[in-house]
Amino acid sequence: MKLYLRDFSFWSARYEDYILINEPGTDFWPFEVLSKRGMFRMEFAPITILYGGNGSGKSTALNIIAGKLRLDRDVPLMAGPYYKTYVNGTSYNIELPNRHKGIPKGSSIICSEDIFDMTLAIRGHNRSLREHRDQLSKEWLRANLKPTVNLKTIHGRTYDDWARIVTLKKQSCAATIGKEVRPNVQTGSNGENAFEFFVQRLKGGALYLLDEPENSLSAAWQIRLADYLENIVRFDNCQIVIATHSPFLLALREARIYDLDSKNCPVRKWTELENVRHYHSFFKAHDKEFEASSAPQSPRRSLLEEAIARHKYTREQLAEFSKKARMEGRVGFSVP
Repeated sequence: MKLYLRDFSFWSARYEDYILINEPGTDFWPFEVLSKRGMFRMEFAPITILYGGNGSGKSTALNIIAGKLRLDRDVPLMAGPYYKTYVNGTSYNIELPNRHKGIPKGSSIICSEDIFDMTLAIRGHNRSLREHRDQLSKEWLRANLKPTVNLKTIHGRTYDDWARIVTLKKQSCAATIGKEVRPNVQTGSNGENAFEFFVQRLKGGALYLLDEPENSLSAAWQIRLADYLENIVRFDNCQIVIATHSPFLLALREARIYDLDSKNCPVRKWTELENVRHYHSFFKAHDKEFEASSAPQSPRRSLLEEAIARHKYTREQLAEFSKKARMEGRVGFSVP
């Protein structure tokens, strides 16, 4: 597995105080976000995860790293006035074998906004195609409701107008739309589109920062994404840094996980994280319900008892039914 970014150093709280002591205002983002958590330096693995709740600073850390490394990004960052100052004061080291090459070309940061922007762009494109089809339908209808083209009907029209009317009269409305309008961009569900977005964007031999990639993904799609990320790291020489609180992504094998919800942001196992423990406790509390729903369903006894009560069968027939049910592992019944 490949390693490009070896470590990254953020500002110390003391240095931040020295810079901001005479600055007016109260919002100094990204200053005072990571220092309050005790996050001053990170060492990376092929898969590194920043875990934490809302407001823990995991997305802030990714945006600082992306700014320092000048990684590609689709949606511009709405940074405040102190962002560049902070980024300029950080430092990083590249793994020794790649030091002379630097961070690979094509490395990028991918945020949830990128996926939403892609989805909106596809919807807007398909909407414009639909509007174009509607306009063509109306044009075809107007042309075919007119009488046969002759010198009177084309009076005041240009040659191109006349040629257009003739063309529309020679073919059906469907044929006209099929020739002049491209098909819609095929889309699936939000989860399918999001997963396909990652498959298209994450190529081999690069560093990728992923900010909460689980957004828009169901549990099943998150599991597929986790498998895909493991494969591109193992076989395609990728290094990934993820900000997430998804248990499916936190369980990535051999990932180094920084717990930004704890003081000094220690490295922890995914099973030790508070969010994961909440999931574990919840499902454990409902364990009996899962066992009951997965148990084989027993046949209804009420129907058999009703048959007995109404004497629809002889005693010998009912005894034979009961014996056969027991042999097949189903519920038997006693013949009255």
